[in-house]
Amino acid sequence: MGTDTETLWVSKPDEPKLPRPARGRWWMKLLAVVAGLSLTVVVAELGLRVAGIGFPNLYQPDELLGTSLIPGAEGWMRTEGEAYVTINSRGFRDREHTIEKPEGTIRIAVLGDSYTEASQVAMEDTYWSVLERSLTRRWADRGKRVEVLNFSCGGYGPAQEYLLLRHRVWEYDPDIVLLGFCLGNDVSDCHRSLKKVANIPYFTLDGEELVLDDSFRTSEAFRRRTGFVSRAVLAVLPYSRLLQVANRVRYQMRVAGRRAESGDETDPLVEIGQSAAIYKPPESQVWREAWAVADRLLCQMSRECRARGVTFSVVTLSTSIQVHPDKALRARLRKACDVDDLFYTDRLVAEIGAREGFGVLNLAEKLRDRVDARGEYLHGFARKPGFGHWNERGHALAGELIAEWLATTIDFGAEGR
Repeated sequence: MGTDTETLWVSKPDEPKLPRPARGRWWMKLLAVVAGLSLTVVVAELGLRVAGIGFPNLYQPDELLGTSLIPGAEGWMRTEGEAYVTINSRGFRDREHTIEKPEGTIRIAVLGDSYTEASQVAMEDTYWSVLERSLTRRWADRGKRVEVLNFSCGGYGPAQEYLLLRHRVWEYDPDIVLLGFCLGNDVSDCHRSLKKVANIPYFTLDGEELVLDDSFRTSEAFRRRTGFVSRAVLAVLPYSRLLQVANRVRYQMRVAGRRAESGDETDPLVEIGQSAAIYKPPESQVWREAWAVADRLLCQMSRECRARGVTFSVVTLSTSIQVHPDKALRARLRKACDVDDLFYTDRLVAEIGAREGFGVLNLAEKLRDRVDARGEYLHGFARKPGFGHWNERGHALAGELIAEWLATTIDFGAEGR
């Protein structure tokens, strides 16, 4: 029997067919993930709001000063005290002011850093508000209205304050420029290697001449801060508590890093951003250079004020340990620094003023005497009494002491300026 040469087809049983993936199923999974994340974010945002947790951002990049306050920004500040802070339309923590000075008004322009910005207390409790009310009472019989304008911003040092004076204060036509000199860090702020902040201007000295270093404006880091992504984050920050918390954590990590790098601030009595070197004569070339720049900046501000017929005055603000009610803590830091007292910087600023011809009020010793008599905390709040920025009592006493000093050292006469 022959074999068929045609191909033999063998029938196979039908194989079970697996269900084919439904088209578009991937986007349903993606939608579920997005919905889950969105719900998590919403719940977290609501939780933070119910708990009252938030860290409003008040600051923005500034091509002149490195950073400045955001016009119209506002929010509850609770990192130390508790105050609802508002920034006016010109970007200062103050009420609105006309640029043109009202007739019969004595204007005082106040410059300073976070001590003067004072976001820890309500605006009416700040020393510059107390100063305005006190001088208004003292000079009421002269028919003069006193108007204090606050130009301060947290983190500023003498370099930024000088630039601010030159470029943004003069248009308000002040009669007095009052600089709140922060003893804790205004000297170290005058040297890049001590302040360790890149995105701000500095001055150096060429002989006796101040030379502006504003190279931060062209740096890659500053361009990122002013780029689209950073501007978008700034726009969203006021509305997102989660983003505010993340921003706060990032800030604290950066501060902790700078503190770890400093090396000489191991004593817990020396606060973040300060150095024990401020309580004794400079022992290194870097600190001598910082003092030289600080000296020249103070002198330059005084000379530019004098050229305009404006009175320039400096108030040296206290550090918390200088006026702490626990005398044993003060003695401990004096021993650590091997000094007789904690007022070296106060005296040196006063010597600069005497040499250059501008008035200096050293507040720390006056505040210490008040503390020794009454035993009250002028720095700090409930979380950490005795340390940090001035509390309401510190601001109230400082404002009254400054008003008394100005009233007795400046005479505008019956007609004023």
